[in-house]
Amino acid sequence: MNRVYDGFRNASTDIEKYLFLRALQDRNETLFYALLSRHIEEMTPIIYTPTVGKACQEFSHRYQKARGLYITEDKRR
Repeated sequence: MNRVYDGFRNASTDIEKYLFLRALQDRNETLFYALLSRHIEEMTPIIYTPTVGKACQEFSHRYQKARGLYITEDKRR
């Protein structure tokens, strides 16, 4: 886990850190959540506001595998 954390820390911008974590989540979701839980205060601004806002603005330039939650019409309240 230390090597992965070093990789995160070596990313030079918040967007690069965000992309690093997204790639890690796609490769090894268990490791992603273990790393996140150890460094929650440091990583929350990367995986949430404000970095996600910037990532959304640049989405068409930095497309990665789509992730999301899908709710069917019959499950809406």
